[in-house]
Amino acid sequence: MTAWYWNGEIRAFDFRGERQYAEADPTDDFRVPTAIGLVATPLSLAFLWSAYWLARRSAKSPRRTPWQTSVPNLAAFGIAAAGAPFGYFQDTMEGALRWTGYVAVPIVTVAAAVMVWNVFRDRRKETDTVEVVPLIPTREKVFVGVITGDVPYSKEGFHTLVAGPGLLATTVDPTGHVLRTTVPGTLVVERVRPVYRTDPSIYRENVALVAECRDGDKRVLILAAAEHMGWVLGALLPDGPPPVGAPPEARPAAS
Repeated sequence: MTAWYWNGEIRAFDFRGERQYAEADPTDDFRVPTAIGLVATPLSLAFLWSAYWLARRSAKSPRRTPWQTSVPNLAAFGIAAAGAPFGYFQDTMEGALRWTGYVAVPIVTVAAAVMVWNVFRDRRKETDTVEVVPLIPTREKVFVGVITGDVPYSKEGFHTLVAGPGLLATTVDPTGHVLRTTVPGTLVVERVRPVYRTDPSIYRENVALVAECRDGDKRVLILAAAEHMGWVLGALLPDGPPPVGAPPEARPAAS
């Protein structure tokens, strides 16, 4: 029998051509550090890029989640998700790096293509205005949303909107039945756009769109999810929007 001794401990035994590894054998010690490294490296690079872009380049896009940071972050999470199991289950560090690279190449290629597409798209667009078709429900719709501005119907804690035929109200009641404050007819929508970093946050739901409005000389913002913004615009139309089911040409688009 041959005992393999290294760094103060017996690592393995050889007996009649067979090897038995001891508990102190370091053969698999690379697995956890490799998995951690393959996760930490892409995420750290994405974090550094996001910090740089937000500090130096964010003036180019006031959006809360600009593609300049979201696309690299998604690519980094994809690489990290692949690197962790490869780092832990591959028999060698070389194999873990090789297979992670195989996965990283298509992910980086797709991310680069998406970023190039966004660059050309932004160059073609002169504004970030979003076109939304105003709709009016046949019955009242209750959904998460908030109105902000120096107006009496903008109230702290009122994170629910009620939209119906000729009605837009804000309330603190999630069911929309009590404590309503009705939005007056003097509120006029100017445009709809994505959410900016300077906009207030709404809890419980990821708000996707903002309606920029005017009430006299007061600037008012209405924040709501994309699928609900049509109800907001329909409730604020001064001439009374057509009901759901009317021909598309009968519904004016807000821009």
